[in-house]
Amino acid sequence: FFLGSCLLTHPEVRGKIDFLVFDCCPNLITPEVAATGVMSALRGVNGDEATGGLRWNAARKFFGPFIQIIAERQRKIWSLWNQDFPQAASLVLYSEADSVLSHEEIAEFFDGVAKRLGVRVDTEVWTDAEHCALLRADPQRYSDAIQKFIKV
Repeated sequence: FFLGSCLLTHPEVRGKIDFLVFDCCPNLITPEVAATGVMSALRGVNGDEATGGLRWNAARKFFGPFIQIIAERQRKIWSLWNQDFPQAASLVLYSEADSVLSHEEIAEFFDGVAKRLGVRVDTEVWTDAEHCALLRADPQRYSDAIQKFIKV
């Protein structure tokens, strides 16, 4: 969200980007995604375990108005990502076990970026790490993936 927002407001930055590293993203933020992410982090459980129940429903309802406030900006950012992705090599780190975001959607998005723009897209796929827990799951692998990507 932050990078996309910067590119919307400062398009001149796009030409100065040498590479991008994505950790479990991008994806549109919905009240359900926000509630699942927060409850997962607070409870220290995976997204499937965090979803549902009174607290999750309360969090979903709480985040709803905030998501509505940023909804138009999200649509603009998502459109930017899909139409005018920076001409920069990307490293995409994600997990098949992510229960907050779909690993299939992440892979599909970056396959499209690589084909559409002809930019290099490398991936490092964990099989058992939860959403945004890749570094915690295997710090050495995470570091090695980034170092290898930067050196190529």
